[in-house]
Amino acid sequence: DKLTTGHIFKASHPSILEVKKLLDFIDNEIKGTRLPLSSYSYLTDVRPRADGTLLRYSLHSPLTLNLFDNLGRHTGVSTTTGQVDEEIPGTYYTEFGDVKYIFTDATDPTHILMQGYATGTFTLAVEQLVGNTITASTTWRDIPTTPSTIVNTGVTSDITTITPLIVDLDGNGLADFTITPKANDSVTIPPPKIPLTVTAVSKTIIKGSPIPALTASTTGFVAGTPNDVTGTPLCKTTATATSTVGTYPITCTIGTLSSNNYTFTTFVAGTVKILYRCDEFSDPINSRGHEVRDEKDDSGEKEDIRNSPSVFKVGSTVPVKFEYRDINNLLLSATTSPLWYTPQKGASTAATVDESLYTDPSDSGIMYQQSGSQYKYNWKTTGLTAGYWYRLYAKLGNGQLCSVTVGLK
Repeated sequence: DKLTTGHIFKASHPSILEVKKLLDFIDNEIKGTRLPLSSYSYLTDVRPRADGTLLRYSLHSPLTLNLFDNLGRHTGVSTTTGQVDEEIPGTYYTEFGDVKYIFTDATDPTHILMQGYATGTFTLAVEQLVGNTITASTTWRDIPTTPSTIVNTGVTSDITTITPLIVDLDGNGLADFTITPKANDSVTIPPPKIPLTVTAVSKTIIKGSPIPALTASTTGFVAGTPNDVTGTPLCKTTATATSTVGTYPITCTIGTLSSNNYTFTTFVAGTVKILYRCDEFSDPINSRGHEVRDEKDDSGEKEDIRNSPSVFKVGSTVPVKFEYRDINNLLLSATTSPLWYTPQKGASTAATVDESLYTDPSDSGIMYQQSGSQYKYNWKTTGLTAGYWYRLYAKLGNGQLCSVTVGLK
């Protein structure tokens, strides 16, 4: 029967001979009473004129193909009757083999809905035709589908207004893929992004120092995949310039990081360690051997300090004194006395004695003794080998191991 307002007489291949007008024509042909073709108003050998712009959707897949307009009218196979609906004017639905087609005028907003019924892949092509000539097209190719998959796209008029294909692979209401079409080209699912690990770079500072810039390292890049990462992570810490000695976390989030090839899935925390100043061994030990520097004394005045390692006469009882101070040389209070470690003998030295002979009673045990703001350990050197450097230690309450070198002669 003739095409009227975009609808075709509902006859499929098996039922084509049920069309009465066609049966009449065949009957006339068999009986030899056929009239000139022009006498049959429903038959012609002239191709119908098609001047309008059409959109043709073709779907290769185990999904249904449905078209809806803004009024809720439907073109496609009804889920309730199993029959073809062609409720939208200017549209019709057909199938050839395993390919489903919908034709529609390219004038009004419509919405394509596809629902999966088996596991596989699908290809959806959209072609714009003027008459029988394809003037533009776009194709989504080899997209995975499952029995639960729901796919959406649509247009507001012609093919230039087609929206990205939204694929909800498992039917949970969340988009698993959103694939933007390309004019006169095909697209598929972009390869999965490669996960990267962003690790905060740990920092160590002396008490009283400003918090340094917080940074992070990124690992997990794959050879052959371009590193197109831009931006920086946002890293924060609970430590401040006035925080007490201790360890504070650094945590990072995605910040302005962005990439087409990589994703940022794992963030590893770092730490800011705030430490005591570790060179505060006091007279008679020069704690900064071979160092020349300007420093404020306790009155706030700058003094020029020129140190060389202290050399004591073997047999002395050396008073090893330590003070807790910050980066600005300010005294700090501490709740724990440092621990004394057995000194370690180092390289030989020809340096001469430059310190006094001390004969105070020696200490035993593993603890420095507090004396005002200082902690002291009287180190007995009797019986040690002269002519060598020795490394002395103080393990502070926060776990820091501070040391200084002295000579015995």
